[in-house]
Amino acid sequence: MTKITAMSLAAFASAAILAGCNSDTVYPSEDTSSSAAVYSFGFQADTKVLTGLDSVFFSIDLEKGRIFNATPLPYGTPTTKLVPEIKLVDAVSSVTLTVSRAGLADTVYNYGTNPNDSIDFSNPVRMDVVSANGLTTRSYTINVNVYDVKSDSLSWAETARRDLPSALDKPARQKTASDGKAYYCLTLTGNAWSLAKADEPTGNWTLSTPSLSDKADIESFTAAGDKLYIIDNGQLLTSADGNTWTTTGRSFDHLYGAYDGKVIGSVKRDGAWVSILYPGDNEYAIPENMPVSNTSQLLPLDFAMSDSKQVMMMSGIKADGKRTSAVWAFDGTQWARITNRTFSKQLSDMTIIPFYTFRTVNINTTKEFVCILAMGGTDGTDVNRTVYSSVDYGMSWVEGGDGIQLPSYIPSFYGAQAFVAESTLTVSRSSLWHEYANSRATMPITEWQCPYIYLFGGYNAEGTLSPYVWRGTINRLTFKPVQ
Repeated sequence: MTKITAMSLAAFASAAILAGCNSDTVYPSEDTSSSAAVYSFGFQADTKVLTGLDSVFFSIDLEKGRIFNATPLPYGTPTTKLVPEIKLVDAVSSVTLTVSRAGLADTVYNYGTNPNDSIDFSNPVRMDVVSANGLTTRSYTINVNVYDVKSDSLSWAETARRDLPSALDKPARQKTASDGKAYYCLTLTGNAWSLAKADEPTGNWTLSTPSLSDKADIESFTAAGDKLYIIDNGQLLTSADGNTWTTTGRSFDHLYGAYDGKVIGSVKRDGAWVSILYPGDNEYAIPENMPVSNTSQLLPLDFAMSDSKQVMMMSGIKADGKRTSAVWAFDGTQWARITNRTFSKQLSDMTIIPFYTFRTVNINTTKEFVCILAMGGTDGTDVNRTVYSSVDYGMSWVEGGDGIQLPSYIPSFYGAQAFVAESTLTVSRSSLWHEYANSRATMPITEWQCPYIYLFGGYNAEGTLSPYVWRGTINRLTFKPVQ
């Protein structure tokens, strides 16, 4: 046992703040012979169990006699042989820890005489502290929490799925776009169109019927600024509401997506391909081997080292008809390939997703870029099922680990769109979506923000539409955050 015999007021105040939710704090006084208060609890270092085990923080609730780690240990951390380190406000006459197991006699450990005994903390452990004068006995329940799912895995709950928002019973084609303010899901069956609009993917979708011809290319549907765009028989159409469409008088063959409130695409003119930013007359050369159609979404990037806005896309079909999985970026003045090596698979119609997490340092929480995920796509015959990731803004890619690969119940796809949107989670709420209720809080929290990926549609190898919206996120972001 460690005895705290002297402590400055400032140091003790700092320790009290770090104690987080401890509802009672015992200050050393001249006579502490009747004290049975615990000052701190932790474990000795053991890299075979967990790197940094000795720095895991435990909260102490003196009022309720509870000791627990608010942030659980990583999934799979063994807790059957841990050596505790216990500090008390003053000397005590006895500290014992009792381990109870179903069907077995209790095991009692005398911490005072054997402080280096390893103890099984896989179930709650009772700790009894007797004061120095023997007049006070206090019992504490120690809970060592471990995540019951892999906290850094990308989870797509099987129940976290809904039908594509559409007025059509069985949509055959779909394209979803967002201008950052709203989401637009356009669906088509035969020559029947439906447009669904919502402020967020989990919101209420308003349905309407666009006045589009059967020659309109649904794959070109794009939102940019306060307008919607689509290519109809080589002509660019625009709409303010998605229902009434008018021609812009401009020719396009493919739309990459939105850049700075405008739409950017490609057109073949006099045998050569050029890229056009509209509204406006700006044209840009399309470099050799850059795709001219069947690309992924155009993804905006918050790239700290660039003074201009950056967008990127991945995969597509080049002017020579061949597929490429390379990544290309646009900065407002030119296109450039940014991948430093090619994939072994050359694909078109991939789906790329920027993902981020939250980091808390000294109670300040900031949003941090984590990686870009790339999934889906087709080589013209087979559909790719491997999920790749990049942590350097698309310059290099690796095959993702098991934790981010798609579960078996999500079919292989190409041509899907993905968006990341924050949702407000609560400890318990009912909705169309499944929620986790695991907690890592030390204070009462009723709600918190969690970024979710929403995956719209996609087609299988036969070209059949998957009529669903899937939702996924990193597991630990669904857990209640520490305050």
